Amino acid sequence: MNTFKKKSLHAAVLAGLAALGAAGTANAVHINPDGLGQVLVFPYYTVRNGNATAMSIVNTTSLTKIVKVRFLEGKNSREVLDFNLFLSPQDVWTGVVIPTAAGARLETGDNSCVTPSDLFGNAAGVIRTDGTLPLNDFKNYTYIAPTADNTAFGTLDRTREGYMEVLEMGVITNVIITGYIKHNSAGVPANCGALDAYDGLSQTAPTTAGAAGRFTSAAGGHITPPVGGQFGRASILNSAAGSNYAYEPTAVDGWWVGVAGSNAYFPSGDLNPNISLSAGISATSNVFITGTPTGVVPVIPTGVVTANWASSRDAVSAIFMRDTVANEFLTDAGTVSKTDWVITMPTKKNHILVGTGVPAVGGRPFSNNFADTTPTGACDAYTLGMYNREEGTLSGAPGVILPSPRPPAVSAVGQLLCWEANVVEFGSTGLLGSNNNFRLLNGFDVFGSTTATTTGAAFATLSRRVLQGPNGWAFLGFGATALPSQAQQSITPLSATLNGVAVPGIHFGLPIIGTAFHNYTNTGVASAYGGVLPHKFTRNIQ
Repeated sequence: MNTFKKKSLHAAVLAGLAALGAAGTANAVHINPDGLGQVLVFPYYTVRNGNATAMSIVNTTSLTKIVKVRFLEGKNSREVLDFNLFLSPQDVWTGVVIPTAAGARLETGDNSCVTPSDLFGNAAGVIRTDGTLPLNDFKNYTYIAPTADNTAFGTLDRTREGYMEVLEMGVITNVIITGYIKHNSAGVPANCGALDAYDGLSQTAPTTAGAAGRFTSAAGGHITPPVGGQFGRASILNSAAGSNYAYEPTAVDGWWVGVAGSNAYFPSGDLNPNISLSAGISATSNVFITGTPTGVVPVIPTGVVTANWASSRDAVSAIFMRDTVANEFLTDAGTVSKTDWVITMPTKKNHILVGTGVPAVGGRPFSNNFADTTPTGACDAYTLGMYNREEGTLSGAPGVILPSPRPPAVSAVGQLLCWEANVVEFGSTGLLGSNNNFRLLNGFDVFGSTTATTTGAAFATLSRRVLQGPNGWAFLGFGATALPSQAQQSITPLSATLNGVAVPGIHFGLPIIGTAFHNYTNTGVASAYGGVLPHKFTRNIQ
């Protein structure tokens, strides 16, 4: 099956989709390769190192939407800002995360309605009359007492980097409410303030159409289920460096299925909907796998894997599960180039607990809980393969074989991903200035041994530049087939099919999204250039 030619391979995929039927494709959560979705997950924001992060959300439909916009800090995905955004037909909302003296805040000049309607009404640095931070400042309320997750990470500084979720909660159908949201000829909505009465935490469901009260799908209600059709963009901007790194979010479709007439609505400020644990999220996943090249073990066929899960948490994680991440790196001295890889795990928060120890079986695919007394996070090992542009690879002891393209069988020393939004830095300094960083500077275990190591040459040394770089490509490997000690890195469905044929359907790896950022600097003419390279992935479902 892994030796199909292109024509027969295409036919097999089409046959698999046909075998699934309409219910199997439409009612299963999946990544939309065309970039439109009910859910958008932006892998990273930062205000460190002189950066700011701008973002946009686009409604491509002729419908009026209510979406949850959520910012999560990068260590343990604790929410730092949450609000509801109302998008009229073909509307675009834009905002930018900027630094404050202690943390970060969100600013916008956009007219689209939000709740609370006074979200952006406080001047920067001005404390509200009730003694709290301005509404649009990022908060540390979800990770300090009584909900603290680690004694070392309680300050607002933690809010300065993380990632973003945009979750469509429903389509607003009530003509009175859509009239409030619709922009007039001057580009201004009619009455954003009126929406607070529908979105308040203390409101009750209305009894008649148009009556004030919480949004509901009940008879005479205001809202119907999500339909998708959103896309977005983010840019990490640095005016001092003259850089702009623009990237796109991952789009998820088939996310919300629920019961007939249900919707994903929760008020502004509510921690729900949760991307993978709210009632109504599909517990069935669709994943397209491209198989393996001839001669590579294990042999993974090509097609569509449809899996049924015990919970929506596992279904959403399944669509992000990858067993390798591959991309380029550039670190040559002549252009003062730097490379950072962002690797974000958007469902990790729903698999692990606060404290020490290995999560229960239900906590798979992660290996550790989030440490509450030491600043170590919740770490998972990965294997590392690295090649320069002339086929040079990591050095090892005599006789050691480093196979390609699968990862070696023993993890590199200290190669761990411990946060939910991780930044892997290539070289002695990072590009983004992350505090959630893991720098590739350690020595490496020799293939096939748990004790012997190489000389451990630092990445910035001459030996690296001669033998391994300075530019090339690398990959990170996850899952039991890459590393025996990583057997925890898998999830098993209740049932699964590949192109309509029953299979075990074990998904190996970790749920990952992300991209690589790199720069070039021309010091002679004081110019800077940068690029964004989306990660490439493989999947292992057996």
